[in-house]
Parts: sequence; structure tokens; C-alpha cells
Amino acid sequence: MGVYEEVKQALQDIVAPELRALQVGIKRLDEKIDIAIQIRERLAALEAKVAATVR
Repeated sequence: MGVYEEVKQALQDIVAPELRALQVGIKRLDEKIDIAIQIRERLAALEAKVAATVR
């Protein structure tokens, strides 16, 4: 195996797991953002209902 292949393989061995971990972290963050948006939408709907009943 040439030097290029060795360096390439070494980088892949180091970088690939880190990239996978980042992908998992980003997916979890996206899920949390989606949940936060859903909560915010529900809160806005509740606030609108409360405001309508107070008037």
C-alpha cells in the first residue's frame, strides 16, 4: 500500500466515526427543534384561546 493510500485510510479511520457521531448529534438536534416548534405552536394556540375567552 502506498503512502497516499495509508494516509487516506488513516484519515478515513479517524474522520468517518467522527462524522457519524456528528450526523447522530445533528439528527437529535433536529428532532429537538421539531419538538420545540410543536410546543411553541400549541402554546400559541392556547394563548389565542385564552385571549379570546378573556375579551
